[in-house]
Parts: sequence; structure tokens; C-alpha cells
Amino acid sequence: MVAFRLQTVLNVRKIEEEKLQGELASLVKSVLEMERKLNFLRFQKSQSQHMLHAKQREGMTGIEIAMYDAYLRELSRQISSQKEILRGLMLARDKKREQLIEASKRRKMLEKLKERKLIAALNEEAQRHQNFIDEIGITRHARGATGERKEI
Repeated sequence: MVAFRLQTVLNVRKIEEEKLQGELASLVKSVLEMERKLNFLRFQKSQSQHMLHAKQREGMTGIEIAMYDAYLRELSRQISSQKEILRGLMLARDKKREQLIEASKRRKMLEKLKERKLIAALNEEAQRHQNFIDEIGITRHARGATGERKEI
């Protein structure tokens, strides 16, 4: 078998690609977690608004209204904060995905080169084998023409 001179580089590229896959998986997981947190905060805000409207119909004190208002403002602030975090994570995820695509292309390029080198080596070996067989045939034919046949 023919040794591929760039095998070490190919191995490094595979490791790099696997590392990027792990990092991308971690970012995808973080994005999903942030989306769940954001949806939960939105749900809390919606529920709190419904409770506030229901209690306003029954009658509330000014302190209770102020407490609900402060709580709703805090939820809005948390929602805005979560949106920013989510945007950042999504950008990081997309960038990591692009890096993974590039790493995959670099690895595949080396694998194709390795495959071509292997095919060329196999073709060369087949050609040497064919030349050897042809040489044996020519030698036998030449011996037969000069009468130097040996019985086996």
C-alpha cells in the first residue's frame, strides 16, 4: 500500500472538523435553551398581564398596580436582554456553521487527493504487473522461436 504523505495533515483536519462539530452542537443547544427561556419569560409576562387585567376589574389598590407594573417592566427588561443574548448566540452559531463547512471542504479536498493518489498507485502497480506478464510472454515467445524450449 502506498503511504499518503499528507496523512498527518488529513488527520489534523479531521480533528479540527470534529472539534468544530462539537462547538456547533454546543451553540445549537445554547440557542435552544435561550429560546425556551425567552418563551417562558414571554409566557410569564402574558399571564401576569391577564392577571393584572382581571384584578383591575375586581378593584386593586395603587400599591398593587405599582407592583404589577414594576414586575411587568422587569419582565420586559429580561425579555429584551434574552433577545440580545439569543441574537449573539445565533450569530455565533451561524459563524461556527460556516467554519465547519470550510473545515469540511478542506478535509474533503485532502481525501479526494488521497483517493486520486491511491488510484494512480494502483494503476501504476497494475501497469507494472501487466509489463511483467508481457515480458514473460515475450521471453517465452522468443525462446520458442529459437528452439530453446524447456520442458517442465
